[in-house]
Amino acid sequence: MFRPTVLIITKDAESRGGVANYYDLFFEKSVDQNLDFERFDIGSRSKDYYHRKRRKLRYSLEYLVDVCRLISRLIASPKICCVLLNPSLIPVPLLRDGIVLIMAHLFRRATVVFFRGWRDDIAEVLARRRWLRYPFLAAFGRADRVVVLADDFRRQLENIGLDSSKIAVSRTMFNGDLIQSRTMISSSFPQFLFLSRISREKGAFEVVEAASLLKKRGLKFRIAFHGHGAAKNTITELKSLADVLQVSDRIEVGDFLDGVAKYGAYAKADVFLLPSHHEGCPNSLLEAMASGCFVICTGAGAMKEVVHDGVNGLLTRIGDVNDLAQKMAWSIENFATAVRLGQKNRNYAFT
Repeated sequence: MFRPTVLIITKDAESRGGVANYYDLFFEKSVDQNLDFERFDIGSRSKDYYHRKRRKLRYSLEYLVDVCRLISRLIASPKICCVLLNPSLIPVPLLRDGIVLIMAHLFRRATVVFFRGWRDDIAEVLARRRWLRYPFLAAFGRADRVVVLADDFRRQLENIGLDSSKIAVSRTMFNGDLIQSRTMISSSFPQFLFLSRISREKGAFEVVEAASLLKKRGLKFRIAFHGHGAAKNTITELKSLADVLQVSDRIEVGDFLDGVAKYGAYAKADVFLLPSHHEGCPNSLLEAMASGCFVICTGAGAMKEVVHDGVNGLLTRIGDVNDLAQKMAWSIENFATAVRLGQKNRNYAFT
């Protein structure tokens, strides 16, 4: 029986992070009687994660090989009816996937672009500079459908000139089957959790600096960090900062977690922290909310559309350590209220 195939261009299955987790779950849960789904790796591989900045020439050569593989796949399989791309709105992925998008149309395949990461500054540049806007629209304006993670992203694409009738807004997803019952509160102060890529752009170092301010105020708390480092030495640098600021006794830096272990960490936490500088719609945010955590995050990306300040979490200003410390202090001083509001997040995350 001839079944059309959707070719999903994404990171390899061994990668870590939101996009990889999304498609791991997608392939696990998707059941369609009329379509097949096939994963096609392109771009950086997980094994080269820490060497990606030194791989410029090698990356280009590997990309050419990937393009040749893709052409071969499109020629060999007339069943492929649609190519789904997952770029971020940053220069390298835009160039990489823009070429793939044009190529898919040359082979007369339908195309869907699902923007995962987002940079407001890049969107502003594309809207303002015609010489960049035209090639962007020449490539991505060809897409049959464009999916974004926030209403704000949709408005920015419309401002750039993308046909609004092609744009749809969706959220990311989480594995509801792995949600665990919350651990009974055994202390009078909150357990904070930072579970994401450990990097400066995610605000990890600002959390440590905020912890120093909280400790000086005599407030009690614990913070657990879990995630992979953005670079080989990132986690070492984070621990060193905690030592210098004398908050190592309040901070635990653990390993990258996945599956049951990851959801177990959410169940033990009271407040989820993500003071990220740039975001799409992070899986970890919805996972934490579904697990009943109160949330303190920035308004980056779709987070300002998911977290309503003072209702199911608190929004902190990007890069503002003092403001982050104040929001964390509120959850310490109003611990019972934070727990109650966090419990409401369970139903909200599933809607």
